[in-house]
Amino acid sequence: MIHRSATILCLDPLIVTYEQIITPEECQELIQIVQPQLNPSTIVGEEGLVYSDFRVCNTGWIPHHTNPFTTEICERIATITRQPLSHAEHMQVGEYPVGGHFGAHFDAFELHKDASYQFMAQGGQRTYTALLYLNTLPAGVGGETFFPNLGLEIVPQQGTLLVFQNCEKGSINPHPLSLHGSHPLKEGIKYIATLWFHERPLV
Repeated sequence: MIHRSATILCLDPLIVTYEQIITPEECQELIQIVQPQLNPSTIVGEEGLVYSDFRVCNTGWIPHHTNPFTTEICERIATITRQPLSHAEHMQVGEYPVGGHFGAHFDAFELHKDASYQFMAQGGQRTYTALLYLNTLPAGVGGETFFPNLGLEIVPQQGTLLVFQNCEKGSINPHPLSLHGSHPLKEGIKYIATLWFHERPLV
């Protein structure tokens, strides 16, 4: 999955950044497309999707093939990550206002939760996350993506793609070191776009 423009932050789990994979104009277009779909975010609880102050942001979904532009962006991300686009959920765009945050969590579905198996029924486990920063945040205002078990933080830079492995090698168990979150935002607004890739196609 690694190519020469990648910056490797960790090998196990694999965590890589790719800079400037999307232009500022393309970032703005994604933000504009999602605006009518933005709603308060949910998380996977014990019995299904729930609202929680553990995750404070707005999110909206953009199907891959909404228009030729979104198709091209999603295919670009899939090519960089070397994952089939057919295995990816729709693109989710997140909008974090001041105070917005996401506590440390796994993107892989946690196997002790009954609700996880509902979401895994079709495509299986989430194996990789591709998180695209749609705007730049200055250092010190919060909003960093953090991996607490690795002591790793990534400051959002517009056009940078963060890709990381969600499961232990050869397993569907969440990788303990893939635990991550988003620090509270102290000023401004943060936009990200995410594709979650699964074991199998999502039809």
